[in-house]
Amino acid sequence: MLVNRCRTLGTRRGRHESRRAPPALAHGIGVAHPAERDMHREEIHRGLARLVTEQREAFLLKYVEELSYEEMAGLTGAGESALKMRVKRACERLRELLSESYAT
Repeated sequence: MLVNRCRTLGTRRGRHESRRAPPALAHGIGVAHPAERDMHREEIHRGLARLVTEQREAFLLKYVEELSYEEMAGLTGAGESALKMRVKRACERLRELLSESYAT
């Protein structure tokens, strides 16, 4: 199935390329020192790893791959409204996780 091939490719790509924070999250960091930026980036990646698979996939397709909901639906087979909800819930959960991380 195409979705499985995309997931496999994404996993392999992640092992071989340096990881970047999704643009939607990286812009609000506003930290000048590179070491601090790297620390924040790691927190974001840990937060993404803790998301439910469907939410993480929808979030990455929307904000990293910059696909439209129509394109995402064609790729995943899920409905556009379901994908919108997954992205919304992923954003909410990431906010919670990052808030917890920065509060400690």
